[in-house]
Amino acid sequence: MRAKRLAMLALAVSLAACGGGGDGQSDNRPPAPNPAPGPQPDPTPSQPPAPAPVPAPRPPAPAPAPAPAPAPAPAPAPAPAPAPAPAPAPAPAPAPAPAPAPQPPSPPAPSPVPPPAPAPAPPSPPPAPAPTPAPAAEPVPPPTAGVCVPMPASALTVNVKDKGAKGNGQADDTAAIQAALDEAAGSGGRVWIPAGTYMIDATVNACGGWGQERCGLQMRSGVTVHMSQQAVLKAMPNGSRHYNIFHFNDVENAHVLGGHLQGERYAHRIPADGQLGEWGSGLVMRGARHTAIENVTAREFWGDGFYVGGASQNVKFCAVVADKNRRQGMSIVDVDTIVVQDSVFKNTHGTPPQDGIDIEPWGHAQEALREHVKNVTIRRSQFINNAGRGIGMVTTYPGQIENVALEGNTIIDNSIGLGLGNRSWKTRITGNRIINSQYLNISLEPLATFITITDNAITGRPGASLDRLIVDEPNADGSPKHNTIANNRLNTLAAVPLLPTDAAPVVAPAPIPPAPVANPSPTPAPTAGQCAPMPAAGQAINVRDKGAKGDGRSDDTAAIQAAIDQAAGTNGMVWVPEGTYLIDPAKRLFMRSHMTLRLSDQAVLKAKPGSAGFYDIVRFQQVDNARLVGGTVLGDRHTRQGAEGAWGTGVMVAASSRIVIEQVKVQDAWGDGLAVTQASRDVQLCNVVAEGNRRRGLAIASAQDVLVQGGRYHSTHGVAPMTGIDIRPGKDETIHNVRITQAHVAGNRGYGIYAGVPYEVSASSARVSGVQIEGNTFEPNYLRSVTLERISGSSIRNNRLWHTGLWLTDTTSGNTVTGNYIHSHTILDQGTANTVSGNTLFTP
Repeated sequence: MRAKRLAMLALAVSLAACGGGGDGQSDNRPPAPNPAPGPQPDPTPSQPPAPAPVPAPRPPAPAPAPAPAPAPAPAPAPAPAPAPAPAPAPAPAPAPAPAPAPQPPSPPAPSPVPPPAPAPAPPSPPPAPAPTPAPAAEPVPPPTAGVCVPMPASALTVNVKDKGAKGNGQADDTAAIQAALDEAAGSGGRVWIPAGTYMIDATVNACGGWGQERCGLQMRSGVTVHMSQQAVLKAMPNGSRHYNIFHFNDVENAHVLGGHLQGERYAHRIPADGQLGEWGSGLVMRGARHTAIENVTAREFWGDGFYVGGASQNVKFCAVVADKNRRQGMSIVDVDTIVVQDSVFKNTHGTPPQDGIDIEPWGHAQEALREHVKNVTIRRSQFINNAGRGIGMVTTYPGQIENVALEGNTIIDNSIGLGLGNRSWKTRITGNRIINSQYLNISLEPLATFITITDNAITGRPGASLDRLIVDEPNADGSPKHNTIANNRLNTLAAVPLLPTDAAPVVAPAPIPPAPVANPSPTPAPTAGQCAPMPAAGQAINVRDKGAKGDGRSDDTAAIQAAIDQAAGTNGMVWVPEGTYLIDPAKRLFMRSHMTLRLSDQAVLKAKPGSAGFYDIVRFQQVDNARLVGGTVLGDRHTRQGAEGAWGTGVMVAASSRIVIEQVKVQDAWGDGLAVTQASRDVQLCNVVAEGNRRRGLAIASAQDVLVQGGRYHSTHGVAPMTGIDIRPGKDETIHNVRITQAHVAGNRGYGIYAGVPYEVSASSARVSGVQIEGNTFEPNYLRSVTLERISGSSIRNNRLWHTGLWLTDTTSGNTVTGNYIHSHTILDQGTANTVSGNTLFTP
């Protein structure tokens, strides 16, 4: 009798708790994610995401229903309702569960036990109430199977609340959830995580002997983690370079079904040594076997949403979402047989490669450390608005990527749609829709062989030449690639009927739209820059007064040239106000001595589309004491008529002296962004940005006393050598005393910096000496960060290099390498009498 009274009392307490606050977090839940946000997502951390709005492109067939279709009527769940029972009304439509298509059907009872009437629940509770209580009364659903996650092998269910987990968004629930995992280990049963926000210390454990990697929850074999769609595992803010919430280390038959993993990228603590790292992840597999992850969202992690490595086998990811992660949506680095289907990878941005999915095994020289990827299927998934590639594939010798199938995916508004790099082979790309890529839609680099590309619908940006939508670059030695490219539909944007999911990304504005200005800004007073001196008391000339329109349609070459010619020799300034000014690159803008050409930050000098194989937009030719300050110089690589040549340059300095180029962005040139040549002297490039150029970001070919200070040299790609900064002379030319400091060099398809004499001119009197590379940051470039060849008397000091290291070839001598921090790579010194000491090599 006493037990019966206690049971009735517990039921009354439970009903009272349910009537007071719903799931405890609905007031803080943001709206559903937009399938196509702007190019740079809001830097404000989004709190626990909405209940899984997975926009899967083609939902799989529903899982075997564990119960007949739930009747929309009663279902008040808790059986004999006591006196106050207004419950039947809300049962047909439980508000918080717009579950995504692939989610296995939940039991008929509404998941978070919605209250009869959530009366006074303000969106932001006043500070008085204590932490919102977690929804303690959510019923534990019966065991279910998903589309990919199998039915649990046993009836054992361990509720994390029974282990002390709070789920209130404040308490550290790591130990409680780990205790539940440990109890269920090997049972074939499951761990149930009801609605709530569970704070996880993602650095508490050293994980599986993998270097400095830290993790919060260590998965166990024979366990299925079943999370409510209102459950969030949230990483506590930390300063670790290596962390993850879930770590699957050497486990099998371990699965996760449902829920959200929330990172801390916007609350990440920068360590005192400034080593940012890039490896904070939601879920990491190393040596996992027969494992499935389904209907899980991983967002806002410092590194990757999902990571699969460590010789994993037979892995499935179904209906997952990776959103706003910093490095990758998913990394696939070491696995045999993986399927990714009906999933979404979007808004990756922050540190290279910034791909939706990056397939990148490490081709280490030691067999024990070498990674392999084979038998990969990625199908019916979406890749939206990633700053790198939608899907990228690359490795280094002797690594290999083989037997990859990319089928029926939708790839929208990425920098590159599909990028297949070195040593990718036996890949089938079929039935995909690739829309509105910023640079290239499908790119096959040298040594991407035995690739089949058929039956894809490829839609380019307006004005892009259609013959460049699929780029298959030849092997350097001329050997056959054995690639098949057939039956693909190439369209302009205007010709393609768009699906609703495409509409938002497709109509996004171009990066630099024409900017007609009705009322140009007045000519500002002359000012000094960091490197550019104050103009002397000369005249200031506004190009609008010479007839320049700046409307993005008129040819403004002659008007701006007239202003430059008038200012020549006066130490005066030519002012270019806000607007887009078309420049005929066949005519060029010729700078003059003793003057400054200053552009508004919103001014663009844009190459008029043409077909010239060799051109410059701005040229310093035999000029002394001249400056180019501010604005953007925009090339024609995406609007070009024809594909000849590789020498279209944004800014050329030839046979000139005392030149300053400051705060200028040079983008999308057909060849080099900037070039310094013909024995130029005393040239300063300060806080310059060279981005997205086709051949080289900055080329130094014949010069003395060149300073490169600050700035960014990023994403050079298209035609060899694809180097961020390239210091190489032509025949019988010399380069001496080049200093590069405080620059950021990243994402280039060749070397970050190359300095030396290439083999083809080595028999001549060409020489390079006195190159100083000091205090720069190199984030991943596709080849080495710095390579020296046939060079002496140079130094590489106090740089920070990530993923790609240094190479001093066997033709180098008398160079110094010291004080550098090199992460995940090495220094390869094959030269003679080089001094290599005091460097820090870190291998995770």
